[in-house]
Amino acid sequence: MDQASEEKMVILLISERSSDGHVINELSRYFSAMLSALVIRHGLQQTWVAAGRIVIQKANSDTQQCSISLVSDLGRKFDARLSVFALPHDPSREFRRREDHWVIRT
Repeated sequence: MDQASEEKMVILLISERSSDGHVINELSRYFSAMLSALVIRHGLQQTWVAAGRIVIQKANSDTQQCSISLVSDLGRKFDARLSVFALPHDPSREFRRREDHWVIRT
């Protein structure tokens, strides 16, 4: 995996193959099923969603930019963006991994 692909992840929601020909993975299938259920729950036709993708991209060392884009069958675009703050993994601060954390005390 090259440096650029480690900084950005694209999850396709509609098509079975990405633009570079790779088969969609389980994560794409999961979110695609979630989108289908949401569309049905709102009483819409699944054919009304022509394209969709989720993009997660590293903004800096502790921030991720998440965006979702949907395109209707009529060509109308819907976009949403969110910045997510996440600290790097620090085992010294994460007590749930300590052996004695899971001991049941009576």
